[in-house]
Amino acid sequence: MHDALLAAHKVVALEQEAFDAVAQLLPRRPEAISFPATPLRPDVSGKGAILLVSNDNERSSLRAKSLVEELLANQKFEPYDPGIAFKQPWTAVVHLGVAHSSLPGARLGDAWAGGVPVLQMVSPRSLSAYRRRRAGQLSKMVVDHGKTGLLAPTPEDLVAAVSDLLIDPLPTRSVAKSVKRWIDPAAEWDVLLRSVLQ
Repeated sequence: MHDALLAAHKVVALEQEAFDAVAQLLPRRPEAISFPATPLRPDVSGKGAILLVSNDNERSSLRAKSLVEELLANQKFEPYDPGIAFKQPWTAVVHLGVAHSSLPGARLGDAWAGGVPVLQMVSPRSLSAYRRRRAGQLSKMVVDHGKTGLLAPTPEDLVAAVSDLLIDPLPTRSVAKSVKRWIDPAAEWDVLLRSVLQ
């Protein structure tokens, strides 16, 4: 496999995990492409559940999850499960940690494509480390605060952001709608096919 990668004229890595696995083995950087977004359905009533996607280490995710559920006991939270992600509409999606998953429904792009508000908790230390490793590549794994979602540095800030969303969803929904305008899954499939087949 390694010899084939070294001899290849072009290497396309689908998703970030594949890119990270092969980039260090090759004399030139592979082309990193993500699978196109699969839109989640937004819940316009505001009474639906919030999808909780855990990307962080287990201890940090459990702390944030328990704090959010404890302080917002009247709101229903559903942990990410690929079997339910596309079966119901979502009031919002909460990402705990950098959104590195390539699973459908667990990616930021899936929420953006459906116009579902995104709130993300990433600690300043993790965010700084991630920025050092991936200069200029934050757009698909970390929200741009106020432009593609809301970014919270601590569980307490996340609880405050979710509370604000539940009290007045309009600002967060308007951010989600504006992001949805620049996501085009059909065009992303065209780019993917051209990159792989050329």
